[in-house]
Amino acid sequence: MRDRGRVRMRRYEIASEISRVGVVAIIRTASADDAYRRCCALIDAGQTVLEVSLTTPGAVDVIHRLRGEVDADVIVGVGTVLDAASARTSALAGAQFIVSPTVDQSVLATSHRYGMASLPGAATPTEAVKALEAGADFVKLFPASSFGPGSVRDMLQALPQLALVPTGGVTRENAADYVAAGAVAVGMGSAVTEGDPTTWRDGIAELQRTIRQARGASA
Repeated sequence: MRDRGRVRMRRYEIASEISRVGVVAIIRTASADDAYRRCCALIDAGQTVLEVSLTTPGAVDVIHRLRGEVDADVIVGVGTVLDAASARTSALAGAQFIVSPTVDQSVLATSHRYGMASLPGAATPTEAVKALEAGADFVKLFPASSFGPGSVRDMLQALPQLALVPTGGVTRENAADYVAAGAVAVGMGSAVTEGDPTTWRDGIAELQRTIRQARGASA
């Protein structure tokens, strides 16, 4: 990793990169040091979109440290954001996107004020539309395990304007199914960080390959 300074990507560029990569890797650990090590291991393995959950002690410090060190093609965001104060603090630390479990207009407004992409959580079509009307860049369908790829396809038939990111219970085995159903990306936690970090590179490469195939691109 190399120092990239404090140059910020524009919000549309961040959203475009999240869509291109197709996987948001969620880091939620018991300590800041462990979170930082996992983030570095994921980056070394080829994962370039990371979400550090605020349930991790010292999460904001992890984000600040990573943003001072990572290459320009690595996108670092913050997750489990519940209020505008947390959103602003994360923005000042360098977070590039915000993920929240609910649709909170103050969080959305703060994220956009500071140039961050937004992924509020929704569990119903009504919530998803409210998120869209409030200016969300993506809608985190949560928990995805309660719906499945078929529900994603059905929701998008009625609301094709949604940019859905199913999260919660997405596995390496079914991630591509969600993308094939129309999701622009998926959020994955333990499923992408399971096992020995030295083996993550092959797993992430395979995940990226299946997502490209699900999009109809050549592997």
